[in-house]
Amino acid sequence: LKGSSGDHNKKQISKAEATIKFNETSFQNKSAKINKQLRKISRSIVATKSECEKLEAQKLAVAKRVAQLESVSNTSGGPTGPASQNASRAKMKAVVTRRKLIDLARAQTDEIEFLRKELDRLRQRTFPSFAHSRRAELQRLGNPDERY
Repeated sequence: LKGSSGDHNKKQISKAEATIKFNETSFQNKSAKINKQLRKISRSIVATKSECEKLEAQKLAVAKRVAQLESVSNTSGGPTGPASQNASRAKMKAVVTRRKLIDLARAQTDEIEFLRKELDRLRQRTFPSFAHSRRAELQRLGNPDERY
């Protein structure tokens, strides 16, 4: 009987040693796998931080551009809303009205000039004047100061 219990203990010891060896290799494999995942996640974090910095720089550039455009918008007519559109329409209507009045005044001025010339022509027919012929003669002769 004594011999059998020693055999039994040897079997248990070898079984325990095999379990310990299996657990060690399993631990090493799991440890290597976790370290590999850790390195992969670290690279991912570095890439994400780099992308975040690039996006932050773009955000600042876009914010600067928006500020410039708002400044231009404010100086050239203000924000675009229903009230500003009505103001723009009123301003445009005033400009158009002013332009039409200027064109009308120019046309009337031309018409008045034409009527004055016509009146002068009719007066010459009725009451001849030699002032025009004197002017024509002076133009033909030219400026006496320039001749000498």
